[in-house]
Amino acid sequence: MSPPTEAPSMDRKTLRLCLERAMASFYHGAKLARNPLCDLLDGVAPRSLSDPAALRDLLREALESLRPSDRTPSDDPSWLPYRVATLHYLQSQPRGVVCSELGISQTTFYRHRRRALDDMAAHLWRQWIARAARATEDEPPASELLARAVSSAVGQDRQPLDVADVARGVQAILAHLAGAQESPLQVKIAPTAKPVQGDPVLLRQVILNLATDALRKLPGRTITLRLEIGRDSIRGTCQPFPHASSQGPGLPGADVARQLVETAGGQLALHATPPKAVFQLPLSRQPLVLCLDDDPDAARLYGRYLSRAGYRVRGVTTGEELLETLDRELPSVILLDILMPREDGWAILEDLQQQDRTREIPVVICSVLQQPDLALSMGAAAVLTKPVTPDLLQRTLAEVLGDAPGSEATSAASR
Repeated sequence: MSPPTEAPSMDRKTLRLCLERAMASFYHGAKLARNPLCDLLDGVAPRSLSDPAALRDLLREALESLRPSDRTPSDDPSWLPYRVATLHYLQSQPRGVVCSELGISQTTFYRHRRRALDDMAAHLWRQWIARAARATEDEPPASELLARAVSSAVGQDRQPLDVADVARGVQAILAHLAGAQESPLQVKIAPTAKPVQGDPVLLRQVILNLATDALRKLPGRTITLRLEIGRDSIRGTCQPFPHASSQGPGLPGADVARQLVETAGGQLALHATPPKAVFQLPLSRQPLVLCLDDDPDAARLYGRYLSRAGYRVRGVTTGEELLETLDRELPSVILLDILMPREDGWAILEDLQQQDRTREIPVVICSVLQQPDLALSMGAAAVLTKPVTPDLLQRTLAEVLGDAPGSEATSAASR
């Protein structure tokens, strides 16, 4: 059994991120047409989402799902997420007008806008899970699955991998298939503070194939999946799991999972005592450093500084390019110049700290700046004064990413 091929890279965090960008460009047809939701949610809506109007209708329907019952008093706080989102997105009212109209503070505006987007994403996620469960009967071509495994083995198709989110997605699909409130798959994940890179589709495919085999062969049992993220790989244990001697007609899911794991450069083994399946998938930990500086030479310079230390560096010169890059891939750290002739670096820093998707990404200020305390108070992880030396930049990134102690940079940790 395998997840649907129509939306191969869907997970809840991806959906929430794309939803936020779609609502921000609700009436901008060209941007809406380029939003990944058009592909991710294709098949959920009654008509193709290649037409921006169709995606707009789906978003309106998701927003309407937030509307409280007409019997709810008009002054009840439960109306606020719906009203904030309606005024801000559907009626294109700026934050100040919405606050004035509803008599709320800016903090309350942000809180209820975030709640509205979270609830809309949950509504769309439930629709996608229902479609995914229906589509599991259609097995994708083996060549397509193996192509993903080959790409993973050579380092392609790598992206930020939220292991917990992938596991929750499999749990939701299995619960829907079983017609149960709770999933027959329990997940235990060893905590890790380090971001990892990998292919979420490949991981989901392996887990789903193993879990469906176990549930089919061991009806009525609860299956436990333990996931551990190591330095270079993720280790998964599915237990209990039917042993080869009792597999009867066979374990087609385990066969597919083994082929995928081994093609990706990993290993999968079935154990008799205790009965379990154990797999190990390689990961990539090469962090992405995203640099916003109006001088493109700055990113090239930082790239030379950091490439031998195992970092990828991507440069952008405008706030718009920054947002477009964040839509495609979230970096491990952002290097930000504050003093730029056509951009307000302070406003960009503030926006990065206010958005849910970027709040946890460390921002290192690299600028000719005389107010390091102000930058740190606004959420910057560290402040480096130009010109930045290679050693100082490497030590600072190691510090903010938790890989090394101490740095000569002015940082929040050292204050």
